[in-house]
Amino acid sequence: MRPLEEDGRPSFALTQSELGLLLPHGMLIDVGLKSANECNVSPAIYITSQDSGCWSYVGELTNWKSQGLNLQSPGCDSLGTSMHELLHALGQAHEQSRPDRETYVSVNFAKIQAGMEGNFQVQADDDIARPYDMLSVMHYEATAFSTDGSATITTKPAAYGLYTNNSAEYSKYSLGNRVGPTQLDVDQLAAQARAQSPVPARMHPCALVLKRPVSLCARSVLVHCKRSQGGRAMRRQEKR
Repeated sequence: MRPLEEDGRPSFALTQSELGLLLPHGMLIDVGLKSANECNVSPAIYITSQDSGCWSYVGELTNWKSQGLNLQSPGCDSLGTSMHELLHALGQAHEQSRPDRETYVSVNFAKIQAGMEGNFQVQADDDIARPYDMLSVMHYEATAFSTDGSATITTKPAAYGLYTNNSAEYSKYSLGNRVGPTQLDVDQLAAQARAQSPVPARMHPCALVLKRPVSLCARSVLVHCKRSQGGRAMRRQEKR
């Protein structure tokens, strides 16, 4: 694996800075590289910039010393995409995977690229306590993984409800964003920081992570988590 290249570092450095502002009880600490694909400490996330797209595993994989996260550069090195993948690593799922998503959007599986359907599957245990946020940094855009550029996700009127009830304003809002987290994304991180047991479902069981150091090395992020439960052994491939 190649380490994160220099041209991919600025956006990830900005992601670190933004997370530091969002997580008042958290820190990002350089832990260093031990060997190929492995950080000095474990559990950890080993960040690379291979030509394999934007991807991360969801939550901590407790049986791995270092789990991968890739930010292809160019292509995946924006602030929003870096934030999206790192939030996956911290345990956050896709917004369009909520079990109540059919109220807000429709997914056209016939238009999704072969092998990418898993990114659109409903996760029965995902959090629905908060309003559906169509602008979430964890939401896909309308044409994500499309076979021909047409919509794979179609917005229903209810999806706009968090932002407007005026249908004349719908055109102002597009699914997902890769600029940065929305207020609800931040609220969820704040809830994660405050969380005790039981943990809200959309968040990884290491919810207390945000009260402990979240450590970053040049090629990795160490997440100090409770080890009672593991993350989903599921890689989220984001390359479109």
